Amino acid sequence: MSNASFTTRHGVQRCVAGFFCLAILSACSHREKPDGYSKHEGTVPQRCTAEWKRLVDRRLHITDPSGHGPDVGSVEWMDAVGRKSGVYDSSGHGPDPGSDEWCRAVDYKVFGRR
Repeated sequence: MSNASFTTRHGVQRCVAGFFCLAILSACSHREKPDGYSKHEGTVPQRCTAEWKRLVDRRLHITDPSGHGPDVGSVEWMDAVGRKSGVYDSSGHGPDPGSDEWCRAVDYKVFGRR
């Protein structure tokens, strides 16, 4: 084997190893998501809007596809969301349904936004 052949093969091996390392680092790196980002649905609407409540409803499956269940946004619906999302503790204690604190807590539990 000639020296030129060895050098070329060695260079290709180093290049492949470099790309492999770069691919691993890229896959393992953590990037902050922009505010409002949801890993499941792109952007999340502003908290406690009608659109946000519909998205929460779909995410937590409070209302079934046939429309059975509490009306989205009703007190009964907010109680179901609080329980299912984990905003309420096992005794049912938590923020007042529909309050700013409740909306922030549900938003964090369901969409991961702070």
